[in-house]
Amino acid sequence: VQGLTGVTALTTGGGGTAYALLTDGTVRAWGGNSNGELGNGTTGDSNVPVQVTGLTGVTAVTAAYGTAYALLNDGSIRAWGGNRVGQLGNGTNADRSIPGPVRGLSDATSITATGASAFTLLADGTVRAWGDNYEQQLGVSGTVPFSSLPVGISGLSGVAMAAQGTATKYALLADGTVWAWGNNFMGQLGSGMPVHDSSVPVRVRGITGAVSITADGDTA
Repeated sequence: VQGLTGVTALTTGGGGTAYALLTDGTVRAWGGNSNGELGNGTTGDSNVPVQVTGLTGVTAVTAAYGTAYALLNDGSIRAWGGNRVGQLGNGTNADRSIPGPVRGLSDATSITATGASAFTLLADGTVRAWGDNYEQQLGVSGTVPFSSLPVGISGLSGVAMAAQGTATKYALLADGTVWAWGNNFMGQLGSGMPVHDSSVPVRVRGITGAVSITADGDTA
């Protein structure tokens, strides 16, 4: 890949766009750009890496569904690209071709994204989610179709690690238990309950003393 040195992390957005985090805390992107996911103020594709505009102090970068996210060293999150269901977290549904802040977040410690939703763990051990809620993955009771602002997951505290599958989210608590919410079509909540989605966290059965959690697709 032309012109890249000092790369510390790579990720892809699932829509033909790639991102590289460099040691100087900046981000390069290349590939598809129909929703502005290159973050350089354009909507034209690029077959060489371009610098994502205005980003410094980045510690992590992730992307999904044509939307990209950068976690900064001050605990804030920047997002750019597609925003059909509010996945930029800025209170609107308009795409952005340059990074802008996710509103209301100042102490984030991680960021993950899948489908058209994003998920972050905060320093106080709580989690926030935003974007698509078609399968109740935001942990919001009722039938809210999406949220364009981060919302807290009811009843969760002391979270040590967070992960998400396609439309199911997971939280590992400091006490070693694991909780899940969202889609349960194939039993991915691990609760033994009927295959109904859950908008509130339910405990994954039979797990104690867990030290890490990861998820991919519909399996955790």
